[in-house]
Amino acid sequence: GGSIVLITLGCIFPPDTFLFKQGTKFSVQIMFMLLFLGMALLVLKKERLMFVALGASGLLAFNLKGFSDQTLRFPNINENPNLSVAHISLSHDPETLLHAIRTHDVDVISFHLFDPFWDGLLQDELRAQYPFRVINKQLTDNGSAIFSKYPICTEDTITVNGFDDIQMLHAQILMDEGATVNVVSTHSFPVVNDAAYEEIHQYFEEVGFLVQSLDGPVITLGDFSLPPWSEEIRFLKQTGRLLDSRRDIFQQKTADRMFLFNIPIEHIFHTNEIECTAFKVINEEDSPIGITGNYQFKKFTAFNAIEGD
Repeated sequence: GGSIVLITLGCIFPPDTFLFKQGTKFSVQIMFMLLFLGMALLVLKKERLMFVALGASGLLAFNLKGFSDQTLRFPNINENPNLSVAHISLSHDPETLLHAIRTHDVDVISFHLFDPFWDGLLQDELRAQYPFRVINKQLTDNGSAIFSKYPICTEDTITVNGFDDIQMLHAQILMDEGATVNVVSTHSFPVVNDAAYEEIHQYFEEVGFLVQSLDGPVITLGDFSLPPWSEEIRFLKQTGRLLDSRRDIFQQKTADRMFLFNIPIEHIFHTNEIECTAFKVINEEDSPIGITGNYQFKKFTAFNAIEGD
């Protein structure tokens, strides 16, 4: 019983060490493990331990749910301008990825692991569907890109001081009725030690400051290397005043019996001027390749419109 309590507290209030922080990545798996343990103890008629295990599982579930969107359902669709976005990691075969892109047919796509091969292929294959682009070309797979159906008013490639290997892309999208939304595509480096956790904390602080400096609503998306319940992701959302698009605490993967072992590290965050009306994981051939969400201006929120063709 004491071990169960210590494990649960370690997931909710992890010590500031690499080992414990890595362990909290598996909080969802630990939650289900405690649930199954509680049922096993029920069969074995160990009532006291059963209550401890089930109580710990419920406490973890309550804690984890607090790091996703708290609304019970998505908002109703209104008549204000709306935008669908997706983030896709280019780590699958081209045929699978192109099929997913054409099937989901979103307005704006953020690409990660964008190298010269994908540069040539995607620009050729998606030229008609996505005529507007912002591309950060790299000789390695550290590049990124934003493809859009809507015109791009402003574009920037942003390098954060001290993080020369990671560059963010910013595109201001001109939507219907002259409304604009800022899309920021970014990714972070893997966390492999305590120093990496400190660096990623500093990097997320800069991302948050960037989001706050932009005029108008912002959608920031990408591979952030950490799950939504990590201290660093919480800090990013607090610094940038960002809201999470997720309703679930784990990466949905219905076609795979091992979906519980997936850790959600790809995220779409947004500022308060807009709201998320749909969010889901993009699955192709029993494998998750990205995430997508739909966003609209809130019903009673006035949006800044600019003149455009």
